[in-house]
Amino acid sequence: MLDSTVLIDVERKNEEALELVKSMLANNEELIVSAVTISEVLTGVYYMGKRESLLDAKAVLAQFSPVPLDAEVADKTAQFAAFLLRNGSPIDFKDVAIAATFTVTKSDFLLTQNKKHFEIIPEVGGKARTVLEFRKIYR
Repeated sequence: MLDSTVLIDVERKNEEALELVKSMLANNEELIVSAVTISEVLTGVYYMGKRESLLDAKAVLAQFSPVPLDAEVADKTAQFAAFLLRNGSPIDFKDVAIAATFTVTKSDFLLTQNKKHFEIIPEVGGKARTVLEFRKIYR
């Protein structure tokens, strides 16, 4: 599963992220994104107001299977948010929802450039990897 930080790097043509994602797509890996991730990426593009950036972002996003924020993901999001609040470690709702989507889909890894937000959630923990970390273990 890809976090918005990785997709933003791909959209901005970050070489490491772009190379990894292209390799995974070429190997027919199933790459999914949360609907929340799509919203987060497009918010930045709409904010910038550049039509060519919007077209580029939509082309990048079209390559991935979106997972909706349905009732199951919403419930898991609420569980994680409550856990984080009880432990005095709240994080952005977007990241909580992305973590919930990751666990509901039983994905193998969560690729993110902001690993610290996800490591504090026990069900995600060690499965969150940066692009550079994942490149070291990806075949």
